[in-house]
Amino acid sequence: MRRGERLILVFGPEGCGKTTLIRNACASCHLKLASDPTDSRGAVILVEDADRVEGLDLFIKGCLSRGARTVILETSHPARLTPSTEELGVNKAIYVPPPDKATRLTLLSQALASQLPPHLIQKLADETSSYSLRTLTQLTEQVRKHLQQGTPPQDAVEKALNTIEPDLTPLDTAEIENFIREYKGIIAGFMPRTAKLISPHSPP
Repeated sequence: MRRGERLILVFGPEGCGKTTLIRNACASCHLKLASDPTDSRGAVILVEDADRVEGLDLFIKGCLSRGARTVILETSHPARLTPSTEELGVNKAIYVPPPDKATRLTLLSQALASQLPPHLIQKLADETSSYSLRTLTQLTEQVRKHLQQGTPPQDAVEKALNTIEPDLTPLDTAEIENFIREYKGIIAGFMPRTAKLISPHSPP
């Protein structure tokens, strides 16, 4: 955005922090973030759930014609946007992945270290591979709730895992991985093991 990139695609599974990343990036760069096309001049325009927006091409062109600095297309289903992104020349994308095991362990430790022994935090990290960031947060809230009710730590963990179910499916993962393999532009972020990271220095 600082370099003046006009169109950026931000994609990843639901609940993994795409909008939060965009808001924090704009705040750290002191850039105005908006979603209203009439408030475009000099702003970063965020189009949430861009795959559901009718007339997306015209919307984007309208924002840019009104002086938008950058238009960010946020989506959990990037393949649905492929025709539009190719036509508009969107050749930069940011992948926001689900939290990996190390990240889950860090987040769970920060949230629950004062309430659970390390082996139970490790258990939670091991058993939440299909949890989005949002659902992982709900899980920690459930653990705290059970602990506050006097439930023993081991039982609190089991009850929370039984209550808050994983929300990421193999189909979600496959859809993202297929998009990454077929995308013709530059992708930044943490790639699935089966996908290849494309960088600005990669040969065409």
